[in-house]
Amino acid sequence: MDPLTHALIGGLTAKTVKVSRRRFWIMVLLGNVPDLDVLANGLGSWAYFIQHRGLSHSLLGVIFQTVFFAWVLKRWDPGEFKTRILHYFIPIFSHIACDYLTSYGVPLLAPYTFYNFSADLVGGVELIPIIFMSFGLLWLYYKEQQGWKATRSLWAAWGIYLVLSFTGKAYATKLTDLQKEGLTTVPSMINPFCWRAVYWDPSTRNYHYYSVNLLKKRCEPTLVFPGPPSDWVVKASLKSEKVMRFLMDNRWPVVRVNRENENWKVEWGNIMFSARGTVRGKVAVTVSPSGKILEEKNSFTFWEPT
Repeated sequence: MDPLTHALIGGLTAKTVKVSRRRFWIMVLLGNVPDLDVLANGLGSWAYFIQHRGLSHSLLGVIFQTVFFAWVLKRWDPGEFKTRILHYFIPIFSHIACDYLTSYGVPLLAPYTFYNFSADLVGGVELIPIIFMSFGLLWLYYKEQQGWKATRSLWAAWGIYLVLSFTGKAYATKLTDLQKEGLTTVPSMINPFCWRAVYWDPSTRNYHYYSVNLLKKRCEPTLVFPGPPSDWVVKASLKSEKVMRFLMDNRWPVVRVNRENENWKVEWGNIMFSARGTVRGKVAVTVSPSGKILEEKNSFTFWEPT
């Protein structure tokens, strides 16, 4: 989700558990703490596990971040350590829960596995929750009200929004008229009435991408993405342990193959529909003409399928 939504949820949780004004603003900021992992994106492939939506977005990462900030901020936010841990845990865990609702998902069980668990219910930017939470929190802050009784209407609005999102997902699946195994409907980036459907066709080894409009009750085929081919060089890359781990952790794998002198570079990526690119590269393998793995490394790149 977007940073503003994470910050607002941090503030909403702070108002719900009744904290001081200073702790309120700390919890607002903590709502975005897991996304500080973007600072590691430029470190190279060796740091893949701490890059965006890596270890910081796991259950273990939530615990570590909670204890760390509860200890670091004890001078500026005095009080019982256990209570501070409990309060700090809520916005950080809420960040992971909200990202789980998106189609990008979160690696909840990292570092054991970096499989991205996702509910595919909401997009990356949620304008409706941003609006009602912004006005609601401004009112509560101005009136100096807090507690469950003061915030329950905002939580109820969140509940209604998620129910409508679940209903929209079900209706979008129905509009595709493709009641087949391998079909997944995911929300668009912003518009809650526009959905996307991805279908893996094993006979052609292609991903079929559909645009679904709930208001117009229409489903239209948009693009076809080639899946992993059966070329010898792609099969040779399957000898890589990193590639096999990648295939276990990602649901829509694609491949890009380029010649590098006498060798071949095989890049494995996952369809993510990110604003930075349709495919996020995860693993790059160099294969010799004889099919030997010369190099394997984790990658953090975005590219478009051809």
